[in-house]
Amino acid sequence: MTRVLICGLGPLPFEPAWANWGPGIRTWQFASGLAAAGHRIGLVKADLAPGPAPPEGPKRLSHDGVRIHDLSLQQMMEPRVLARLVRDNKVDAVVGATLLGSFALARAGCELPFWADQFGHSMAEAQAKAALVGNNRPLAETWNLVRRVGAVADKFSAVSRAQRFAMMGELGAIGRLNAQNCGYEMIEVVPCAVERSGADSAADERPRADSSEDDFCVLWSGSYNVWSDVETLVAALEGAMSADARIRFVSTGGEVQGHDESTYHRLKQRVADSPFRDRFLLAGWVEPDEMRVYRDQADLAIVTETPIYEGILGSKNRILEWLHLGIPILCTELGELSSYLSERRLALTVRPSDVRATTEAILWAANHHGRLQEMAQSARSAAEADFSVAVTTAPLSRWADRPQRAPDSEAMRSLGDPMTYASWVDRFAAQAQRVRFVEVSTLARKLWRRSRSRLGS
Repeated sequence: MTRVLICGLGPLPFEPAWANWGPGIRTWQFASGLAAAGHRIGLVKADLAPGPAPPEGPKRLSHDGVRIHDLSLQQMMEPRVLARLVRDNKVDAVVGATLLGSFALARAGCELPFWADQFGHSMAEAQAKAALVGNNRPLAETWNLVRRVGAVADKFSAVSRAQRFAMMGELGAIGRLNAQNCGYEMIEVVPCAVERSGADSAADERPRADSSEDDFCVLWSGSYNVWSDVETLVAALEGAMSADARIRFVSTGGEVQGHDESTYHRLKQRVADSPFRDRFLLAGWVEPDEMRVYRDQADLAIVTETPIYEGILGSKNRILEWLHLGIPILCTELGELSSYLSERRLALTVRPSDVRATTEAILWAANHHGRLQEMAQSARSAAEADFSVAVTTAPLSRWADRPQRAPDSEAMRSLGDPMTYASWVDRFAAQAQRVRFVEVSTLARKLWRRSRSRLGS
């Protein structure tokens, strides 16, 4: 049994909140997986609130055997606070869940085996954010986090195989693909998991607003982020609505405050201008009980993505939630999770930005209820087998059984402040150039002496 301190983000899936935010789901995936594997877990987390203020509710000191320490984000980023928690809990290893949790541990400077998770490819997310705000400042801000964590962690995790390769490139740029680490597996794949919580229980049935039992309800639940293709979404729904009067659209969720507030605004404007506006219900962020009502009445859940690197390298927690709940899915085929579903015919998938194919898929679903339900049940069984917390966190649990420092950890510590590591790389490159110059000069002198010897003979 290993004592592990995890640093991550909330709210956690079982805490009062408007939605199960991805960072909190990822943090609890790590904590619950390690606890179920028999390790003693302390969890330090700071709550993010990318939406309305969460409903009031009691704070928990522990859950399922995990001790929980609630901090503000400012407190979590204070090195002395985390260092004291590590010391007081007498832990054997530390784990960062999400890049921010990993960055907080990197700043704390703990001399312990350190696993750092990057929940989705952070630089691809920064690219999407830069495109949204119209400048490249998010790239520099995010790279500072990635570089700091990459210089000191002993093991890393990604959500997909594609992201693992992207992280290899990042570690190479930082200098971690070095002589000491040759042959050492630095990056493990820990996919997003099917998360079970008390929120899974079914709500009492009640009539749909402005609809009848014969309606076919298409649901979007969750945030509208920079990757959300709302133009394809609305155009495809309009095409389906023009062909089938039963089709309705319900959206629960909205903008991500402080990150992306424009994508949801574009959706609202498109719906307001639609000739079918009366068949769109944009409920915004709703309380958990109301969310369960909409979810229980959904005939099809939909997510449409813009084809950017974030989607190719990352994953979607909302899709796994729908799989677990047995809701049929229509999604853009972008990234490994959608490819998994497409190859096994567990969901309806369409190419990015393909309005016609998306419209046809909605119409097919509305007219093949039995086959749609069979697909959803098969998808649920497959997801619970392949994406359970135990299966997805197995690499982390194996590492926690015998946590170790990376082979180059001593060499990296000798460099000092990781934030100055780029200058060290520059000095190393300059030294290598001088070495090559000396080698060339030596070779030239040898050739000159040989030619003079031949001329003399």
